[in-house]
Amino acid sequence: MSDTGRQSTLNKAQATLQPESQKSTTEQFRDKAKDIYESTAAKVQPESEKSTFQKGADTVSGDTGKDTGPLADRAKQALHVDRDRGQ
Repeated sequence: MSDTGRQSTLNKAQATLQPESQKSTTEQFRDKAKDIYESTAAKVQPESEKSTFQKGADTVSGDTGKDTGPLADRAKQALHVDRDRGQ
């Protein structure tokens, strides 16, 4: 569930948890474009116009403009998703 025009949290999670090495160039480009759009939308949409769920999703994903680090990055580190990329 997300606000109109925003990416669903399920789609975000699926794109984030799949290792880049398993994505085609097209998928990587599409994910990056969606990330840029979503991050911008999260920052420019006034909090008063966001649903409670969208506020929570923005907070969890790190799209609040605060320097807290996205939850997805911490999950990837915990699951060692990036180890195949030498990181």
